[in-house]
Order: sequence, then structure tokens, then C-alpha cells
Amino acid sequence: ERMADTRVEANVLAEPAAGEALARLAYAAPFLLRVLAGRPQALAEGVLASLADGPALAEGLLPGSRYAEPAQAAALDEAELMTRLRRWRYANYVRLTARDLLGLQQARTTCARIAELADGAVRLAHGYAFAQQAARYGLPFAKRGQPAWGGVVGMGKLGGRELNYASDIDLIFVQEGDDGPCRLPAGLAPPPLEPSDSGEERAWQRGAEQARQAAQAPSSGGTGFDFYNRVARQAIRVLSALQADGFAFRVDCDLRPAGKSGFLSPNVAFMEQYYLEQGREWERTAMLKARMVAGPEALAGRFGE
Repeated sequence: ERMADTRVEANVLAEPAAGEALARLAYAAPFLLRVLAGRPQALAEGVLASLADGPALAEGLLPGSRYAEPAQAAALDEAELMTRLRRWRYANYVRLTARDLLGLQQARTTCARIAELADGAVRLAHGYAFAQQAARYGLPFAKRGQPAWGGVVGMGKLGGRELNYASDIDLIFVQEGDDGPCRLPAGLAPPPLEPSDSGEERAWQRGAEQARQAAQAPSSGGTGFDFYNRVARQAIRVLSALQADGFAFRVDCDLRPAGKSGFLSPNVAFMEQYYLEQGREWERTAMLKARMVAGPEALAGRFGE
């Protein structure tokens, strides 16, 4: 009834697949139908449009006036970002489930698309946290003087692209920092965030340009270790804190070296030493599914080595 009372464009439900999808959602996934009823404008934004021949996921992460509008998350406050991220996640769950129920994709494809959805959410949360912390504390540098970058490794079902609707995501936050300083140049402006891997890499390239400008700036007092611990805590909060719109993804970081007693965001060099000298067999085995899902390509290459 709530959907019937809203002004939804007539052609949204004119597609046979969209009407059939709603009927099947009502039977097989009533929770998602209630989610859609709570935000019926998602229909006008295209959540059920072109189910048969359109993309499996929305092309943009945080919709504005259009469903696939690219994200401009850096300008949002944290609460607004979290709300939009959760709504985008549930809208995509509606779309994926509809395609699944209509026989438009296999179950393994659905699992891979959920992992792709989680990848985008992690990139956004990590990039947002990095931008927020950099604006406050400056960019982290190693003691030898080079910029110290960070990223996020997907483990378990996320790493293997095998997520289901109820899965949490296993993450390890990694970084190149040490006791080197953070440097805060005048006019530091973190670039806009993009959820795609190619878009994210462009953002990190712009960050590298800013790092060259910051190399001679005064120290802000913090270290790379401090910086990336704050980044990890904020990113986890953006993803998993419970709001009125639920959570984006539950996060489990216990697969990091030494588990809950270990560093929240360990250094890549420390991780290598840990797995060679202290890692238990199951910990080394778990690394077989490890996959860098956020962070610059150069860091991904060093982690893969």
C-alpha cells in the first residue's frame, strides 16, 4: 500500500520483469519487500529497471537524484554517508534477489555480486576514513621519508568471492607505516571517493601528488601506526555500526596476525615476518583466499609478494 500511494513513474513497473519480481519478492523475500516499501523512491531510481539486460549492481555507490549517479562521499558527514551506504546495500539486495528469483543469474553469480558489492563498500569506507583522518592529522610517512599507504585485505568468503546474504566480511587492515610522522600541509584537500577499483586507483594517484607536496610540511605529532589504527576503527564503524537503516556489512577482523590481541592495522613487513615465524598452519592456509580489496595498486603488489 505504501508503494501504491507514492508517485512512481508509470514505466517503472510497466516492465513485466519488474512486476513479476515484486510478486516473487512478496512470497520469497518479504523482508526485502518491506525494505523497498520503506523507501519506495528506489523504484523510481531504477532498482528494478532493466533486470534482464541491465547491470547486476547499481553502477554508482551513493545515488543522488539518479540511481547510478557516482559517489561524491568526501563532502558528506559520517552519519549521512552511513545512511546512504546502508540504503544502497539493501537496494542492491533487492535487485540481486529479484534477478535470482527470476532465474536471470545462478547462485554462484549472486555470491560473486554480493562480494563485489562488499568490495565497493569497503573501498568507500576505507577511502572516506583515510580522507577524514588525513584532513585532521596529515598524511603518514615512513621514517625513511616515503609516503606510507594503507589498504584492506579481504579474507574468507569475501576473499574467495563467495559471500551470501547473511555473511559477515573478514578483513585485515594493512599499511606501510611505522613510527614515522604524519605531515599536514596547508590546504590539504582529499580527492572525491569512487567505489570502483579503477576510480579508487585514480584517487590514490591524486593522493600521491598531495604526498609529494606534504613531504616538507611540519609533523602533526602522530605516527603512521596511530593514523592507520584510527582509519581502521572509523572504517569499521562506517560499515558495521547499527543505524535505523541497519548496517552495511558486519566486520570481523580476527583473522589478522595474533587475532584480537594483535595490531588492528599491522605493517606489511610485520605480517610477512609473523607468517614466516609464528603463523599457525590454519593462518597460513587462510591466506590462500586473501585478496586486496582497497588501497593503491602498488601496495597490493607488495602485499602479494
